[in-house]
Amino acid sequence: MTDPETRCEIVERCRSIGASLTLDAISRAQHDAALEWTREELERGRRGELLGRTHAPVPPKWAARSQSREMLQYGTYTHSNRVDADVEVASMPKALIDVVDALIARGVITEDERMDSCTINVYERGMWIPPHIDNPSFARPFVTVSLASAQAMTLGRGMIWPEGGTPVDGEACEGEEIRVVLPARSAMRMEGDAADEYEHAIPPVSADRISLTFRRRMDATTERDAIEAQTELTERFRAMYRERRGDRREVLSSDSKGEKEVSEEEVRRARIVAERAAIKKAREERKKEKQLRKEQKRGDVGSSASMASSHQPRAVEETTDTERTMELVKKAPKRACGVVPENFIDAASKVTVMPQVEREHVQKVYDIVAQQWHGTRYRAWTGVEAFIRKQPSGSFVADIGCGNGKNIPEVVKGGSVALGSDFSKGLIDICRDSGYEVMVADAVLLPYRSNTFDYALNIAVLHHISSPERRIELVKETMRVVKVGGVALFYAWALEQEKGGVSGHQFEGQDVLVPFHNKVKVKGVSPDEERERQSRVEGAPTHGEADPEKRSVVYQRYCHVYTKGELPRLFDALPWCKVEASYYDHGNWCCEVRKIV
Repeated sequence: MTDPETRCEIVERCRSIGASLTLDAISRAQHDAALEWTREELERGRRGELLGRTHAPVPPKWAARSQSREMLQYGTYTHSNRVDADVEVASMPKALIDVVDALIARGVITEDERMDSCTINVYERGMWIPPHIDNPSFARPFVTVSLASAQAMTLGRGMIWPEGGTPVDGEACEGEEIRVVLPARSAMRMEGDAADEYEHAIPPVSADRISLTFRRRMDATTERDAIEAQTELTERFRAMYRERRGDRREVLSSDSKGEKEVSEEEVRRARIVAERAAIKKAREERKKEKQLRKEQKRGDVGSSASMASSHQPRAVEETTDTERTMELVKKAPKRACGVVPENFIDAASKVTVMPQVEREHVQKVYDIVAQQWHGTRYRAWTGVEAFIRKQPSGSFVADIGCGNGKNIPEVVKGGSVALGSDFSKGLIDICRDSGYEVMVADAVLLPYRSNTFDYALNIAVLHHISSPERRIELVKETMRVVKVGGVALFYAWALEQEKGGVSGHQFEGQDVLVPFHNKVKVKGVSPDEERERQSRVEGAPTHGEADPEKRSVVYQRYCHVYTKGELPRLFDALPWCKVEASYYDHGNWCCEVRKIV
């Protein structure tokens, strides 16, 4: 039996990678009703009374070694973790919709995350399933509700069962990083690294167990980019883990004692490569589609002139700073961001008062788009991760402008404690749902004592500040709360967007409006109707516009993007601070600043 303190540590470790366990997610009555209904459906399935392939018995080739389990599938058919949309299964019945409603009421998922598919796994004692990453055709998060008994789930990167491929009851497998018990009536929500980088598995169960795994299958047309990006990301890790297991089989067959380890650094590099490849591929596809639409409008689809134009050589220039040299490639933008209109930027009465442009085109925008924003930003940028890993364990860390808290798990992983703040209540609510220690606060007027934190993060905040005086005040506030000898990391968007930059924007000036498309997620609701609904939300922006083509409501974010040398010059006004490093990282100018007095 796991003691309470250890269990809390396990749950916190799960949460740090995107696996959130909710106890008592459904009531006892709901549990008993779902259990009874499932057993009745099983009997109907065994008699052949269910539609198509809704019921699936344990395959004979796996039954011999207790691998796999009896299954019921609703909404979407999968086989060996592959989706087959052409195979007929029953749609989600009311009994399962009731469970989804209970998860929404309990706060495990939101209405926007409502699932349309469910896989029911029925385990008898001794049954197990091997390590796997969930199919990328399903949106994240997915949620598993446990019925009948408490059983373990393991998480790891490249887990290997013992020789012979069959796990030993109660023994940890190689590569296992977390083993968490899922009690009956609990719900495990999986997203982020837990869903896309980590494998999960069920070791041999000690008693009969039933799990209900709810997912939402993404639309192959309207969500193609998301599917492709997720596929690129997960397949990179799958390939690495398959290779590792193959190497282990070779080692065992040759009686060698050598082992190939998947190091943290290998995993990190694989993740970076996968994400960049996914971003690049999605960008190229969108660019092709956009070009095709333009040609169709001109009536010259396939013309040689158009083809020749699209293959013109790109101009290349270089920029150098004291730390490193980067090659910047000017190319056709994915999204052009125009300069703000004349007199658009208002002046506040004093430097600590938020101007209207920041309130309407930054704070209110992030409040209204917080949920969609959260769904696409699930971990720290690699440069930020590298900075955090250089800092000492046991630090007290300020994450200023923390957004949805994506930097905090990396801080916690390094053995430190983070306190986040952001002026968007919508994003802070998401942080609180994740269990982070956060507060609503303006980065220009922080509610902290001076000399409090060992180090600070100020990531992607400065480019939303509309005047030079407020930018200086913001960096001054961040450095004020850092202890003498402490360091802070600042990131802000660069005017120069190099090849492969993650922003995907081309800025036409330094003060620009950057569109954010808040997708319409409810079927049958038009963008105009959704715009009207969103406009009635308390504190909503007033400038939203419906985009029928992309089925979204478009909001404009104000940004001031930085030129080379502009960011470190802000600290000229702070003689008690020293810029230790200034560099360019994937579309951002960055500074590491030490407080020396």
